[in-house]
Amino acid sequence: MTSPLVPSFRVTAAAALLGACFSSTGIAGVTYDVRAKTGDKVKAWILQANVGYVQSKVRQGSFGAPSINDKGSVGYACILAGTGLSSFRNNSVLVRKSGKKSAKLAIQAGYPNVVSDTFLPPVGDGATHPYPGSGTLYRISENVAINNKDRVGFAGQLLYILETVTKDKTTYKDTDTAVYGTTIPKGSGFRNVGLSGFISYFDGIKDVIMSINKEGSVTYGADFLITADKSVPGFAFSSPNDYGVIATTDANVIGLPYPTTFQSFSNPVIADNNVAYVVADISDTGDSFDGIWQGNNPDLQPVVVKNSAAPGGGSFTDFDGTVGPSRNGKLCAFIANVSGGSVSRAVYRANSDGSGLKQIAAVGSSVTANDGVKGAFSSLQLAAANNLGRVVILGSVSISSGGNSYNPKGVWVSDNSGDNLTPIAVVGQSIKIGTKSKQIEALSFNPMAGINSKGQVSFTASFKDRTSAVIVATP
Repeated sequence: MTSPLVPSFRVTAAAALLGACFSSTGIAGVTYDVRAKTGDKVKAWILQANVGYVQSKVRQGSFGAPSINDKGSVGYACILAGTGLSSFRNNSVLVRKSGKKSAKLAIQAGYPNVVSDTFLPPVGDGATHPYPGSGTLYRISENVAINNKDRVGFAGQLLYILETVTKDKTTYKDTDTAVYGTTIPKGSGFRNVGLSGFISYFDGIKDVIMSINKEGSVTYGADFLITADKSVPGFAFSSPNDYGVIATTDANVIGLPYPTTFQSFSNPVIADNNVAYVVADISDTGDSFDGIWQGNNPDLQPVVVKNSAAPGGGSFTDFDGTVGPSRNGKLCAFIANVSGGSVSRAVYRANSDGSGLKQIAAVGSSVTANDGVKGAFSSLQLAAANNLGRVVILGSVSISSGGNSYNPKGVWVSDNSGDNLTPIAVVGQSIKIGTKSKQIEALSFNPMAGINSKGQVSFTASFKDRTSAVIVATP
């Protein structure tokens, strides 16, 4: 089946032609470990007539963008299929360790009492928070993240009752909302360890890019209540045991020669020690300092800002909204536009203080798409770094063959120095799944959580026969 979780990175008829263009199964020098495929069985909760919820083996149907930790464990969103499951109960997050052990359920939608009482505390008169014990998880984001303790971070939609605290009374009403949470697999089922916050429900929940650090913290953007009648945008971190607002738009920007505040933030991505990376816009008086900032408190520090010099000439004009830090937070990769130089758009890597700035790949630069097939990057979408300096890129490559031109999406990874990009998977190539060689028709990949410190890369491939698989590639 083709999953609604997998983005539509399709090339339709061109995929067949690319398959002919790509001569080998897989990519030379890259090994593929299939961790899950359509039809694999896993224990989950089903609703049985006259009995209630029981555990039973069901099938894994389709998958979101997986994540991988330094031990080689992968976490992934999965649509389950089987008797006793409905659309309300078939969203799940699974964890599959390296080796022969089967996948374990971390969390499943629709199962009762999955919501703990750990929420953001209400602040001030008029604050609203979930009524304890009232929540039921409904949907789970396509992207999840996993840390080295196999704790999984996810975003989801909750159906519950809100409690509004006022001076005169307490009121209740039915509602739905988006939440960020963390869970760990436990035995053959799952244990919820606390949904870490809530924000107003937003339509893009399926596309949220998740990250989680060694402390088990996730980051998220929200409007934070300052007084009963005032809230401000910002971003926070939260774990089962800790919580803190990192910065809001009323936070002063420290270190500039004039008073100014932050104006807006991109989606935050978290590293160790609860350090978050964002693209921040400064108020009009300081817009020359718009750029990439990082920190774990309101005193954020700049990494790279607008108008600063770019490697290869020219200067940065703007930055894409997602920054990919290494797990330890010492490095980051990002995509930026440039004016006045030899390239107009490229992937860069820098240290957390902005030093060591290096161009990794640019639109128009030559790259290998598969064995012996050369092309040039036509677009760049996402990038992230690991602790050793490797940079992983999601992009598209322009290929000419037989008088035709193609632009398949793919995943590439550099060496530790940031050079020598190696293709990991490209739409149109074939990979052996069991005894069959299957052609990739679509890819789902989260660079923020899809590479570990060993350089292993996890991704989901969808194939022409309407099946899909979660794969770990080792270059």
